[in-house]
Amino acid sequence: MKYYIENKNQRSFSRNSYNRISGTEALEVKAGGDESRAHYHTYLKPKILENKHIDKFNALKSIETVLGVRSTGSQAEYLEHVINKLYHAPATVNMQVAQIPKINSTEFRNVWSVGERGGEEDMWGETEQRLRDATEQVFFQYGESADIAFKRRATWRFNSRTANPDFDPNSRPIYAALHAIQPFLVGGAPEYGDAAFYLRDHIKEHSTVSSRDTLFLLTDWFNERRDYSTLAPRSLGVFGSDGVERSNLYPVVATATKNQLLLLTELGSVEDPVDYIELHSHGGLSISEDVSHVAISALPSTSLGAEINDTLSGLFGHPKKSPQS
Repeated sequence: MKYYIENKNQRSFSRNSYNRISGTEALEVKAGGDESRAHYHTYLKPKILENKHIDKFNALKSIETVLGVRSTGSQAEYLEHVINKLYHAPATVNMQVAQIPKINSTEFRNVWSVGERGGEEDMWGETEQRLRDATEQVFFQYGESADIAFKRRATWRFNSRTANPDFDPNSRPIYAALHAIQPFLVGGAPEYGDAAFYLRDHIKEHSTVSSRDTLFLLTDWFNERRDYSTLAPRSLGVFGSDGVERSNLYPVVATATKNQLLLLTELGSVEDPVDYIELHSHGGLSISEDVSHVAISALPSTSLGAEINDTLSGLFGHPKKSPQS
């Protein structure tokens, strides 16, 4: 049994109309998001598209070496199948069901904004902050921005001891997952919770994607003593707004694990948990505008269901509740 709540609102819904977000907060989110989105369009996406030819070669090589597919024709067919599957897969944000009634903003907020991971009892410490900052700097290349003001606002610390008073959490991405594998699960990263907010496709126009959690990728490369400063930005894929041909999703295939490739190509089944495909939204995500529907893996209790419906009513208008098997 799955529980669905549909968002009937279109993108014209005002972010300021929900009484639990202030006009000031909405403007701050938008300002930081606009700068982050500009960095994506002027630097990140063009750089990723520049490498499309070599990335395709690496993706084909991965299918050959990881899956043992020797025929060049078969490699090309599998690659085309996988790229189309990635391109059309929905993006989702998973969370714990009990967290939904606690949502107090029309915007999804990253860990820099809320200062925690997973819940109020799970505050993240300085060690994790440093690791997350290093990961985002090396993958998303904020230091390469031509916008000096944005570069400053995207800098968490100037050095190991000096905090940046101008740091803007909204300059950093919102994390989601691409639900391209294990479609029977609710959302692309169910380890984060049994509820999934399914995002509308237009959010891909300002998103990058990686085969796994960027933090885990960076940690693996560091432990293997590989040149992660070069590998990180080259491992990101992007979507083309006007078709799969204008995308470069080959880096996702080139760096995918064997289990991921088995499922994406449908060459085998996997019983063990599979790494989720990570999506990074540059420029913020609005719950009110960017979510198509919410799915929950099981029908919640009557009282929790009422709280969830009340919360989402404030965001979506008057949601339609429809339990489905």
